[in-house]
Amino acid sequence: MINKHLLSSRGLFLYGFILSMVFLACAALLEYHLGVHPCPLCILQRGVFILLGITCLISCLHSPQRTGILIYSAILLGLSVIGMLLAGRQIELQYFSDKHTVGACLPSMEFMLKNLPWHESLTMILQGSADCSQVSWQMMGLSLAVWSLLGFLMYGIGSAVLLVRKK
Repeated sequence: MINKHLLSSRGLFLYGFILSMVFLACAALLEYHLGVHPCPLCILQRGVFILLGITCLISCLHSPQRTGILIYSAILLGLSVIGMLLAGRQIELQYFSDKHTVGACLPSMEFMLKNLPWHESLTMILQGSADCSQVSWQMMGLSLAVWSLLGFLMYGIGSAVLLVRKK
């Protein structure tokens, strides 16, 4: 029998926070211990996981009522859609683009943000580059971008369930 509190909105927000920490810990492990360096699209996806985690933590601590749950769930749904779009773009670059037509490697994210307007940096990142189209790590035959997409999909489904669930 499942404890009723574990399926409460507060419990689900806590699960969402823990899930984002797991994804971020895995990304740190891959980068710092296995040497899998993130491309700019990966960094943006990490940023979305950070925003998802912060939103879940705030909503868990706030323990909102019906209106607050709807607001937090809508924010989480919007963030998860952004994450799905970013991960989907990287999957498109990795599996469905002609590797010869993808642009050269981009400058570092730090360089772009310091020297270019944010909208130009974002445009360059979304256009993709050779470093974003490489599959440098897989687990069970799925690239990191696919795993990220699945994570964002879980957030999207959870958020949608909270939005439509009746008390």
